[in-house]
Amino acid sequence: IAFPYGDKHEAFAAFSKIAHKVTKELLVATVGIKDYGENENKELGLRFMVDDKNFPGILLFKHGKVDEFERFPAHLDVTLDNLKQFVTQHTDLYIGRDGCLKEFEELVKKYANKVDAEQVALIAKAEQMLQSLEGDETKTASAKAYLIYMRKINEKGYDYVEDETKRLQRLKAGKVTDAKKLELQQKLNILEAFRVTKLTKVKSNDEL
Repeated sequence: IAFPYGDKHEAFAAFSKIAHKVTKELLVATVGIKDYGENENKELGLRFMVDDKNFPGILLFKHGKVDEFERFPAHLDVTLDNLKQFVTQHTDLYIGRDGCLKEFEELVKKYANKVDAEQVALIAKAEQMLQSLEGDETKTASAKAYLIYMRKINEKGYDYVEDETKRLQRLKAGKVTDAKKLELQQKLNILEAFRVTKLTKVKSNDEL
């Protein structure tokens, strides 16, 4: 809207401050759309399919081209962590989410679309990386979560990402302590690294 407010806007503002600190390669901006007077920017909103039914519309334009952009996923809440992951997933920039590790994020990019042999090799690599983190309990816990998800996706396929996301969200919405809620959110943050925009890997039992 023309004069945004609320949790989503505060998350976007917080993201812009953090992004500004870590990179000069990202321009963060807002466009307000008015539904009164001269209806400023209304045509622009229609052009990118953003209107009062789906505010806020968050788009990531790449390479300075208006026809190359990613739309913030509708299934995600507009939070600081999800905005970080959105940009990290679709660019070479890294703006880490709570609980995530840069080295592992890079390791699992498009993991779900890789053939089984490549996934197994990446699991072995992740195990080596985990060993190098001995002594750092926080990073070790995160690394173990990456490994669990890598193994589960290799075993059960990409459906596991959606199923586990829903399970963790249900737990987080229940009666849990703040510490447990933080732990669950960190797992959700890590799991989001395995999501792919387009699934290209065919299940083995579907192959000819």
